[in-house]
Amino acid sequence: LRNSNKIIVIHNGIDRPPNPTKLSEVSIRKELGLSKSDKLVLTIANFEKRKGHEFIFNVMAKVCKLIPNVKLLLAGADVEDYASTLNKKIIDLGLKEYVHFLGFRNNIPELLRQVDVLAVPSQAYESFGLINVEAMAMKIPVVATNVGGIPEVVEDGITGYLCEPSNINIY
Repeated sequence: LRNSNKIIVIHNGIDRPPNPTKLSEVSIRKELGLSKSDKLVLTIANFEKRKGHEFIFNVMAKVCKLIPNVKLLLAGADVEDYASTLNKKIIDLGLKEYVHFLGFRNNIPELLRQVDVLAVPSQAYESFGLINVEAMAMKIPVVATNVGGIPEVVEDGITGYLCEPSNINIY
């Protein structure tokens, strides 16, 4: 250990967000046929129960009444065909025109640049949640549930907003 050339320090952190001029010109609004006035909320999580998609749909049912031009974008891979369950919930809540499935995406920085809010509705077993830090680095507001390691990153009212995973009240 005395020989310092054998020690390497690896710092925790994230890559700097890419320069907007280096990003491709992919427009999620154009891809989905959305208006410039639409407010975009993004959730990035595989489609599985613990990630809280059904929870955010219940919240969106209330939000859409107050902000009719809001759209929820869901990026992630389907796990065991859970997306079909989510589609049924969307239809049951009358949210078909408000929710858009994006599927798995590699262009997360591009998506974050184009949205107004990142929502992290996890219900259980969430670790650090790197996406929270990535959004904050890009100055995107974060609204998340008070689950697992999320409160270590998102400090309610300071670096973002936290809600309890069972509380769908938006007032």
